[in-house]
Amino acid sequence: MSVAHILVVDDEPEIAESLADFLVRKDYAISIAVTGEEARDFLETAVRPAHTPVDLVLLDMRMPHMSGLEVLHWLRQNPADELRYTRVIMLTAATGNREKIEALNAGADDYITKPYHPQELLARVQTLLRTQQLEKQLQQQRQQLAHLNRVSNEIAATLDLRRVFTHAAEGIRLVLGTEIAAVFMKTLSKGSLHCQQLSGGEILAEQYPAIPYGRGLIGQTLDQPRVFRINDLAAEPLYNPSVDTAASAEIRAILAVPIIVRGNSWGVLAAFRTSPTPFSEFALDLLASLSSSISAAIENGWLVQNLQARQQDLLDSRNTLQAMMDGILHPIYTIGANWELLSVNQNKRDELENETGELVGRVCYAAFSSATPPASIAKWPKCWPINSPKRGRCAGAGLTSNCANGM
Repeated sequence: MSVAHILVVDDEPEIAESLADFLVRKDYAISIAVTGEEARDFLETAVRPAHTPVDLVLLDMRMPHMSGLEVLHWLRQNPADELRYTRVIMLTAATGNREKIEALNAGADDYITKPYHPQELLARVQTLLRTQQLEKQLQQQRQQLAHLNRVSNEIAATLDLRRVFTHAAEGIRLVLGTEIAAVFMKTLSKGSLHCQQLSGGEILAEQYPAIPYGRGLIGQTLDQPRVFRINDLAAEPLYNPSVDTAASAEIRAILAVPIIVRGNSWGVLAAFRTSPTPFSEFALDLLASLSSSISAAIENGWLVQNLQARQQDLLDSRNTLQAMMDGILHPIYTIGANWELLSVNQNKRDELENETGELVGRVCYAAFSSATPPASIAKWPKCWPINSPKRGRCAGAGLTSNCANGM
């Protein structure tokens, strides 16, 4: 966690220095301003890039020219969120309630009277900074959840597994703010995990060494299966640098969760951090949620692949049947429920299409005869089994299959 930055504002330099010395000993970063104008200018500069923003202002209420209340009003009415929500403790020499109430009504977060008691001041500072830190965490978590929702939707809308892995690796870096992310899937024929996508590493995914089941943190994630949140790799006995940190020698922390599909562990989702910031439990929950989205996408991809394979099998069977029919010299027809021709073997098609045009899709009596259709479908002849004694021929059409009754 970074050191909190506190701005002490008091027109009496001795008091300002005393406050600063006390807070420095408590490991805070301290800046000093001795006028309201100087405090305003310092706060404006602090929110710019490459500067350290102020977390808390200890603000003297009574100062010449620009008072502490005027500085407070300027902060609370500032259009920049970084300034408008700055924590402020008012310092007042008044023993009555009027100035305290006035300060709180103006937007002060707390107040303390002079001469201040060091331990009371420290307690109030710690309370406000702790509250501020919690609010920052909540805001960050809201942003992470919004990113997670968007990435999960992108993954759910994708059936191509390569794109699923790409969205996943890039999504991990976005959601967790981590430097490196990877997706590993097992290869049954080789008995090892292989990197399918690597984002942010020093090598390409195909250059990542194969990881035998059970080796290192990543291999154990698949083999157990279990999750890992390791912020001190040197103290972890399962850590294996040859496989766990192959993406970069600078890796300091690892998150790893299994990818479970239909009750079986099929891969590993991993996040790597090179900065000293540790992974939190919340980060692990986010990664586990993303892993669930990937699992669903993989299963959907498999279902689509199976459906496409079945469709191809049906098409191949249809083509095989048509080829068999085409090799028979006698006429063979397939007729639908509405008397339309679904298929005609090549022999009869060659004979009739030159005379009547395309046959498939036409009603059979129109394709084979110039006769007009019957007055009603009820009068149209029925179809009988091929061995029925009622089997006959279609008038003018030469049908000898299973059409009867003078059709």
